Amino acid sequence: MRCLITGVAGFIGSQLAEYLLSAGHDVIGIDALTNYYDPAIKRANMANLHAFDRFQLVEADLVTADLATLVADQHWIFHLAAQPGVRMSWGDTFAEYDHHNIMGTQRLLEALHTAREQGSTPLKLVYASSSSVYGAAPLPQTESVTLAPLSPYGVTKLAAEHMVLAYGRNDGIPVIALRFFTVYGPRQRPDMAFHRFIRAILQDEPVTLYGDGMQTRDFTYVADVVNACVVAAQSPHEGVAINVGGGSRVTVNETLSYLGELLDKQPIIQHVGSQRGDAPHTQAATERAQDLLHWAPKVAWQEGLRQQVEWQVAISKHSAIPLAVDSRLRAATPLVGTTIRPVTLQGTDASESGPLLLKRRQGPRLVLYGHDTYGLGHLRRNLVLANGLTKAFPDLSILLLTGSPVAQEYTMPGNVDYVKLPSVVKMDDETYHARTLHVEPGEISQMRSAIIREAIGGFAPDVVLVDHAPLGMKGEMLAALRDLRQQRPQARIALGLRDIIDDPERVRATWRLQGIPAILKELYDRILVYGVPEVMDVASAYALTPEIVQRLHYCGYIARDKSHDDIAALRRRIAPHGERVILVTAGGGGDGQDLFQAYLRSVAQGEIPADTVSVLNTGPFLAEEARADLQDFINTIEPAHSGDGGEQKVTADRVRLLPFTTDLPAYLQAADLVVCMGGYNTLCEVISVRARALVIPRSQPRLEQVIRARAFADLGLVHLLPGNLGELDLLGATVTDLLNQSHEDPHRLAMAGFAAIGALDGMAEVIGTIRDLLLEATRQPRHEAVGRRVPPLQFVHSSHSEDAQ
Repeated sequence: MRCLITGVAGFIGSQLAEYLLSAGHDVIGIDALTNYYDPAIKRANMANLHAFDRFQLVEADLVTADLATLVADQHWIFHLAAQPGVRMSWGDTFAEYDHHNIMGTQRLLEALHTAREQGSTPLKLVYASSSSVYGAAPLPQTESVTLAPLSPYGVTKLAAEHMVLAYGRNDGIPVIALRFFTVYGPRQRPDMAFHRFIRAILQDEPVTLYGDGMQTRDFTYVADVVNACVVAAQSPHEGVAINVGGGSRVTVNETLSYLGELLDKQPIIQHVGSQRGDAPHTQAATERAQDLLHWAPKVAWQEGLRQQVEWQVAISKHSAIPLAVDSRLRAATPLVGTTIRPVTLQGTDASESGPLLLKRRQGPRLVLYGHDTYGLGHLRRNLVLANGLTKAFPDLSILLLTGSPVAQEYTMPGNVDYVKLPSVVKMDDETYHARTLHVEPGEISQMRSAIIREAIGGFAPDVVLVDHAPLGMKGEMLAALRDLRQQRPQARIALGLRDIIDDPERVRATWRLQGIPAILKELYDRILVYGVPEVMDVASAYALTPEIVQRLHYCGYIARDKSHDDIAALRRRIAPHGERVILVTAGGGGDGQDLFQAYLRSVAQGEIPADTVSVLNTGPFLAEEARADLQDFINTIEPAHSGDGGEQKVTADRVRLLPFTTDLPAYLQAADLVVCMGGYNTLCEVISVRARALVIPRSQPRLEQVIRARAFADLGLVHLLPGNLGELDLLGATVTDLLNQSHEDPHRLAMAGFAAIGALDGMAEVIGTIRDLLLEATRQPRHEAVGRRVPPLQFVHSSHSEDAQ
């Protein structure tokens, strides 16, 4: 689609532009770059946009710009530009509000009228209105109530909204007005309440609070607003106004208290009188949005506010411009925790609009391969990627090739199917036997290779993403990939590589022996590193040649969405009497028996605090006999008293086995402490939900977990307990010490700093890279790939939303 965004340099506009560009659209952005706040901040907001050759910036005032030329032949128009601010709209400055909000809108609509007379009508004009149009209307504020703004700003927004709807009715222009309720999040304008509050608390300055702080607002996270804009543009409905609210009405005092917790500082409050024009309360009724747009907010105010705090803390440490966007500070609006409904482009003429999703073969095709010979890591990572990719590209068909015996336990995302390869068991580092079939090792390898070759040949993918093993298990991918190169030379092949594989010297030796450098050069267009160089410099550690390094792309870690379950309810089920919760997990569980036994010994010896409930997530691959032995051990734990203080030990009913769950993040969120090993997926899930974790890494058959755990511990992300899993004398004491520590700022700040360098942007980076590969495969002849940093799918915001109090 060809898209026009007014106010493109603002809080919402820049993020909407990034999303549309990342989805394959062309964007013209208009912005006057007024001095309402520092124009350098606005230019910084657009830093990512200039990386796209499909972006054009027009620096102009809507009242004087040649809009007739700009609006001609545009498909979607998002009118976000406005002079913001309730308090500044009184007095002599009102002329600015009349100029930008009313006259600018009228000029845009007249240009559309002219374009329509010349045969060009947009598919949709989305106008960004404001909750300020409601004034003090009864709660919840429905779109049908009498509108009585309390400020000149609100009056101008209502006038512009009426004008948009009037032109729509008279000129047949499809229009829709979205009434935004107090938008917040990363890149928020520096004059808005949350930004001012965070800045003041960070600098130990008084927070200026208008009134008593008991006024309430319906806060809406910026990613949800971008989502609403996109689905409104796609919607068949027109000529209506629709509320876009966050779904939670919170007092200003509550938000200040929570900011104090996040920053571990007591806000210094300086009360001043209430300001005229400020509504006492706002709350959006969102039934119309749900009915007409199928839209609902996804981000809770606590999570969204935490995201803004992390971003603002990172920016304050790394930039002279308060809101400048450093290319390494991409925590602005991560995909994790947000659900942006993507643009469906099926049936669009690619020659006109340039989208990714082509009519050819009813959309592009992707293969995700994971050998899944041990544990759950490859399967879980590929399912997370499949989920994110299908949300970003709804016409994308994904075929998953997996050998996991529990693949059927997971719900596959839409447009995803899987081919089940015969399962194998890993006997040692390079030996695999059939898990259930009575066949020889060589025979099982041939069977799997033949199935893979047939599946890829028949599916004819545009892109293949191989997880971790460039050759596949015992070279099972080579024949299929070479066939693909001959039969579909335009197809792209990528390798998704864990940053830490083993001791680097051993990796280099193994790769030389297996000829992997030559295979990477021959077959792979991109190498996606699921990590950051701050943890492992893959290029140096594995001695990659310059030619291969050109194809290397550090994506960051593949973070997980937080669970949608009711975590408080889960805690009540686990610990009905308010006990603290300890989760002990070993991923798939195949190598977890030593960890579980060591922990249970600590329980039996009275080393774990009695006011706890311990949940042992044994995983699906722990042998039934081993699981039965653990249960027998638990049954022997009896109530007893130890020491002069008469402290009671943990009893058997407070130790529970959880054989398998597909929603481990829910248990991680519910736990006060996580005791785990150092596998990639487990630690990704730990840092995604910011859990406090004690990591006890496995040292055999590889040093991968030890290296990763040490690196994460050095960064302050986890606590490390080294040593033999069978001889962990300090386990109980360490668990007790961590449980009894006050909620630690170092851990919170370490997590924020890690996010600030883009370490959790893996999903967005993978989506961006896969998008580029699909474009190459469906549009261009094959050429030698050169790796580059792909702008992530981030969602940012525009300069018109009302003040937050």
